[in-house]
Amino acid sequence: MVNTRGGGDSPFLLQRTLDMAENLRHGIFPARWMAHAAYDLGYPFFNHYAALPFYLSGGLTALGLSPLLAIQATQTLGFLLAALTLALWARRVYGNRWATLLAVAAYTFAPFHLVNVYVRGDSLSEFWAFVWYPLILWTLDRAAEHPTLRRVTLAALSYAALILTHNVSALIFAPFALLYAAIQRVGESTQQREGEKAEKREGKSANRISRSTQYVVRLISPFLLAFLLTAWFWIPAIGETGYGQMGPEFTAGYFHYSNHFRGLNLVQRTFLFDYSVAGDAAAAGPFAMGGVQAALALLGAGALIWQIGE
Repeated sequence: MVNTRGGGDSPFLLQRTLDMAENLRHGIFPARWMAHAAYDLGYPFFNHYAALPFYLSGGLTALGLSPLLAIQATQTLGFLLAALTLALWARRVYGNRWATLLAVAAYTFAPFHLVNVYVRGDSLSEFWAFVWYPLILWTLDRAAEHPTLRRVTLAALSYAALILTHNVSALIFAPFALLYAAIQRVGESTQQREGEKAEKREGKSANRISRSTQYVVRLISPFLLAFLLTAWFWIPAIGETGYGQMGPEFTAGYFHYSNHFRGLNLVQRTFLFDYSVAGDAAAAGPFAMGGVQAALALLGAGALIWQIGE
């Protein structure tokens, strides 16, 4: 087991995996309760925290694999699937083998991707969220290109997987995914308008939904379907918040959200990424962007703007 050196709590992976395995052995799905948490008093961890990766590690444990090997297998699979989904999207965007390989390497070895496993340790769900980001973009691309029921459903399933993997990541990524889908739909609408003009020139007419209505329906349908598919998780999670206790331990001190906004410590000032856990709250620490990473992001943005200008 990785020693997370104060930046996380790796042993929580064992507890969550073992409790999930116990739920699955008893045929309980969806799992809601961690019976052995809180000194065997238990609490509804799986009811409020998206736990899709723990169904994998817990399922492997229930099948007889040791919990340590089950966790390691789940983490390894998370790395491989994230690389694969990024390859799918990058190949579609760049159409170049070497550019795709470079994008996969950058994504796989992005410092925060590694931090989730080797520094935080307990953040298996947030680590697995990296699997779904590129897949969501890839499926949205394909749905915009040719919005069949199958492609829209695949886009919905990919976003649904993110919701079931990590609640907060799904909320953070939603505006970006919606903006990305809107940009893709703009291109589609332009092509559609050209087709309609051609039909008018040929004297053809058809009864169809207005372009604006069709645009909105196609834009939000994958997201609405994703929420419907995951309602079994988020409705109880939201509806039963009043039955849980989120006292000062979770909303004050270090855990207060205001302590996690960054200013000058947004980017590390060292050339090589520093994975050490900073004791000073003002220091960058492993949760800041690396200097090289930030520089390459700015260069990439500049190159993209220059290319658009051309």
